[in-house]
Amino acid sequence: VPAFAGLGAPYWNAQARAAILGLTAASTRAHIIRAGLESISYQVRDVVSMMAPEGEVKSINGDGGPTANGFLMQFTSDITGLEVKAARMKNISPLGAALCGALGMGGYESPEELERVPFDTMTYRPAMQRSEAGRMYEGWKEAVERVL
Repeated sequence: VPAFAGLGAPYWNAQARAAILGLTAASTRAHIIRAGLESISYQVRDVVSMMAPEGEVKSINGDGGPTANGFLMQFTSDITGLEVKAARMKNISPLGAALCGALGMGGYESPEELERVPFDTMTYRPAMQRSEAGRMYEGWKEAVERVL
């Protein structure tokens, strides 16, 4: 649980502190790295569940450096049960800024026209059994409870 400065949504607890639970003598650096990556996916699920408690969300988009990590993107899809569309361009924000500028300068007529600008994505779909994802997420929630 990466609560180095407290936990944000949906916990909103500034006093929470980070913890790595379940370590054994056989745990390696790789286990700690994987736990860190998994925590990102669990936090995404926490926020999606808070924003759309009725399951209205069917897919999420991602960009930035972490999208280059296939494990992270697939695990996010598995844990959330959602399709994850990850931009192949590591940081697509500058492209978005440029397109908004082009819209403002009249290069595009509407925001809807911008939606048709092609960019390359990698799509990840849930592959994990929902029962397994649920079991793993329950472990996350138990870990969060221990740091609150």
